[in-house]
Amino acid sequence: MIVPGLGPLESAIMTAVWDAGQPLTVRAACDRLDYRTGGGGDPSYTTVMTVMTILWRKELLSRAKHSWESDTRRWWYQARITREAYLAAVIAAALDCAPDPAAVLLRAFPAAPASQAEYFSSGDGRRLSSRPGTEHVACCRLQAWVPASRVTRASAQQPGPAET
Repeated sequence: MIVPGLGPLESAIMTAVWDAGQPLTVRAACDRLDYRTGGGGDPSYTTVMTVMTILWRKELLSRAKHSWESDTRRWWYQARITREAYLAAVIAAALDCAPDPAAVLLRAFPAAPASQAEYFSSGDGRRLSSRPGTEHVACCRLQAWVPASRVTRASAQQPGPAET
């Protein structure tokens, strides 16, 4: 399953971590992956380790070493955000790119009764805004969410694709 805003291997790793519901080592994540390389094989251990480190730097995974384990060099990874919270942030980022988020939601969910249309708008004509505590950088590229603590003033003001 491809997760919006993530590459194919990142998606497979996050899906494995979310499905596990507990911390995983890189080896355990490799064993749980539903992913094949272009040649049809499994990704290498070092490739998975590198991508898990990237996901940790993106603050989607946390990692820790456990003292109860004989091999204290091994990292244990777990999700820092639930799948639902991540997908909600991606949706919020996409809506932040729309001049009329309510129209986008109504088009995405055509079966929603007209009586529920008010749930898709702010009620006073304002745009639906992103969730507090996050900033969406270059949201039209759907690069996923970035915690506000990691956003600098310069990166928050980068032009989107339409502005370049």
